[in-house]
Amino acid sequence: MAKIENLLVLENISPQEILYHLKSRYDEKLIYTYAGKILISINPFQITNLYYSDIQSYFLNKINQEHGYIIKDPHLY
Repeated sequence: MAKIENLLVLENISPQEILYHLKSRYDEKLIYTYAGKILISINPFQITNLYYSDIQSYFLNKINQEHGYIIKDPHLY
């Protein structure tokens, strides 16, 4: 099953379906998921490289290039 980045595209929105997709993304170290414009974050309980300055710069530049629209990959920045 494809990794869904935004839970609003689910056909069957049930607690079980939402938890299944959140767990699937978590298992692949994708701790951020959108629910519309809301960002869901799952604590990875480990150190990640998600907050290094080069990653932050990448996302901030993408947002600036796209005039503030949400970029494809769910992320804190």
